[in-house]
Amino acid sequence: MLGKVNVTDAATAEISRMQLWQWIYHKILVNGKRIDKDYINIILLTDTTKYEHDAVIKSLLDKMIFSKEPIEFMTIPSYNLIS
Repeated sequence: MLGKVNVTDAATAEISRMQLWQWIYHKILVNGKRIDKDYINIILLTDTTKYEHDAVIKSLLDKMIFSKEPIEFMTIPSYNLIS
C-alpha cells in the first residue's frame, strides 16, 4: 500500500496527470522539447527513484498518461494502492 491520500492530494494528482496526458496528446513543446513518452520517462527516472514505491508509481502513471484515451478517474485504477 502507498499510504493514505487526502482529497486535496488526489485532486492535485488528477489535474497533473490530465495535464501530462494533454501535453502528450497535443504534442506540446516545452523549452524546445516535445512532451512525449521518452521525455516523461527521463523525468521519471530522475524524480521517482527517491520514493519507496517507484515501480508502482511508474506503472500506474504509464497506464494513466500514455493511453490513447485518458481514463476517467485516476482513483479507479489506484484505489487498491491506497490504504
